[in-house]
Amino acid sequence: MRRLLYISLALMLVTMAMGCGRSVDERLVLADSLMWTAPDSSLAILNAIDRDSLGDDENLAYHALLLTQAQFRVDYAIPYDSLINYAIDCYDDNHNREHYTRALLYKGASYEVHDNPVEAIKWYKKAEDNADTTDYRNLAQINLRMGVLYYDNHIGRNFDMSCFKKSLKYYSILKDKYYIMLCNSYIGNIYRVTNQEKARSHLNRAIKLANEIGDDYEFFEATNAISKSYLQEKKYSEALQYALVCLNGRNDQDIDYLCLYNVSRAYSGLGKTDSALFYLSKTSETDDKQLLLNRYLALCDYYNAKNDYDNFKRYNALYNQLADSLESNDNISRLVTADIESNKNIINSKNLKIIDVQSKWGLSIIIVIIVSCVVVIIMRLSNRLKIKKIQSHFKAQSVESNKKMTEILAELNKNSDALSNTEHDLKVSHNQYAAMRGLLVSHINVMKTLTIASSNEPKKKFEKIFNETVSSYRKDADLYANIKKYIDTHYGNVIQELFDANPSLNDEEKKIIELVSIGFSYIDVAVLFDKTPNAMSTRFSRISRKIGSKEPLTKYIEKLKKKNKIEHLDACIDVDMSKTGTAM
Repeated sequence: MRRLLYISLALMLVTMAMGCGRSVDERLVLADSLMWTAPDSSLAILNAIDRDSLGDDENLAYHALLLTQAQFRVDYAIPYDSLINYAIDCYDDNHNREHYTRALLYKGASYEVHDNPVEAIKWYKKAEDNADTTDYRNLAQINLRMGVLYYDNHIGRNFDMSCFKKSLKYYSILKDKYYIMLCNSYIGNIYRVTNQEKARSHLNRAIKLANEIGDDYEFFEATNAISKSYLQEKKYSEALQYALVCLNGRNDQDIDYLCLYNVSRAYSGLGKTDSALFYLSKTSETDDKQLLLNRYLALCDYYNAKNDYDNFKRYNALYNQLADSLESNDNISRLVTADIESNKNIINSKNLKIIDVQSKWGLSIIIVIIVSCVVVIIMRLSNRLKIKKIQSHFKAQSVESNKKMTEILAELNKNSDALSNTEHDLKVSHNQYAAMRGLLVSHINVMKTLTIASSNEPKKKFEKIFNETVSSYRKDADLYANIKKYIDTHYGNVIQELFDANPSLNDEEKKIIELVSIGFSYIDVAVLFDKTPNAMSTRFSRISRKIGSKEPLTKYIEKLKKKNKIEHLDACIDVDMSKTGTAM
């Protein structure tokens, strides 16, 4: 045992020495700490570092990872000669799981930047599969990037919604207001297709957060989206109200076409075609297909309000043609296929891990089963020895109990003549019967223990002795008569008053009450009446209800006895006082 302790201490010292030997460059730690609050500063620090000064592979890989991340965070630009592959190769053994997850994430980002969404999704999926369940920052970023890719490529099947909702959950844990706002904005825009109420709920949350952190761009983006939501429901007054907030809150040079299109469409819906044309005239043709789609919609609404059906049909056809071309984007089918393949790869990878674990643990499970069987056998043998000890103990106890019972029965026979004399104090006889009851209850408990111990042969022998003893006890014709004499002598008036007040009591119930008055429990009475204890307990409860008592029968009769004793004492005091008065 001492040798094992020394070995463990030695291993701990070696591990600590290795940990101390691997130092992380302080400049990299500083750059990482600034990555989310001041990415520009982080990028400046990383660009100023000479890679030759970093020394070991670990610091070089860390620098490559951080530089790629900072480039993406600052301007979403990762050069083709990115160092991210260096980081992936270094962390491939997963000795630093968080860094490896991050490296996979920004490998995907490099493909996203260079307009290869299919490869980007594959790497994002791989990063998500590798991430620790508590690595909220990376999980949030992975799902956000996947959501943006699905959203920008108009993927259906709620791929984007699922990703943004997961990202929102992780950012909520991190309490990152900027990204909570961003996720709500995306989710609100997705809901605009199916559920305007939910859409506006998420968009209003985005607006509130944008105000809190002072992000004008996202504020106007979300406000524009709410305006479009009302346009979809043909609620033109509300749509105009939100569109004008965007229009009046920006400088002329900052106003985007989408805001102008929304104002124009709202005015067209309200029948104010001059105002609609005024805001349309501030826009022109654009290469941005999404803005062009909104321009065609605004022109459709304007010509519809003007009842110019030829132009309405022309722009409506252009709108549908452009919308179809966007939906038929080749990236859609490629992304869906890539997503399915990626999911299959993840499942296969997990299955291989499970098989590997099963093979490693197979032998251990067999050993555990064998050890368990041995333990069970030992426990059974031990229990058998305990049972034998219990059996021998109760054999001796049974003999002793029977001896005592025989002695008491002999003593009762000797006192039978004395019991016929009503002037004899029956207290001694009562004590003898109480002793008899105690032995009977003791025998019942012994029988229960023998039953639990499953000792068939001793149990049968004891049961025979017990039954013979109880049978002879019940056959004693004078037993109840002698007990009755004692009851009448000491508690006759109390019991009789109770009987007179409850004429519905039958003879057996009266006997039970009399026995209770001298201390018999429901178990004692059950033995005497040849009933089960449960049945007699129920009988006691029934008698209590019959005589109008809400208390247990034994407690109620005990109170009556105490009350009678007090009344008797008061009567004696009154007699003494009357005698004293007469004497005076």
